[in-house]
Amino acid sequence: MKTAILVFFTILLFIGISCESNVPKPDCETYNYGTVVVINKSPNSLYVDVTETKGGWNDTQYLPVFQQIEYHMRPGTIWLYSASPANYAKNIWVERTNSISQCKSLHFNWTSGSKNTIIEIDSEGNVNQIYDDSQGIERKNPK
Repeated sequence: MKTAILVFFTILLFIGISCESNVPKPDCETYNYGTVVVINKSPNSLYVDVTETKGGWNDTQYLPVFQQIEYHMRPGTIWLYSASPANYAKNIWVERTNSISQCKSLHFNWTSGSKNTIIEIDSEGNVNQIYDDSQGIERKNPK
């Protein structure tokens, strides 16, 4: 009887271990990225870009008013850029710097003036950090 019980629990243990190992990892763990969501809450359309290197343009997007776009970025320091259509034509950008962690979601609410906010959200939807970002730098970048 004791042997049968021991065999039964051993089988349950192996089933539990094999089931646990079959649980797929989230894509953000498999591919090592965090998500940056840029939301245009300004009164004008914008051009935006999010990069892993300062001035390293990778995917500039046109972002209409009240729309948003998602970027998947490797963990580390990121640069967020924005330009109005008129400034985009002159290659003048406003720059923000922040960091992103694996499987975290960083929501960047771009507004007019210096009231931009950055919110970090973990994979379960918990808000971890809220930034009141008021340090914009206008700069010109060669294309």
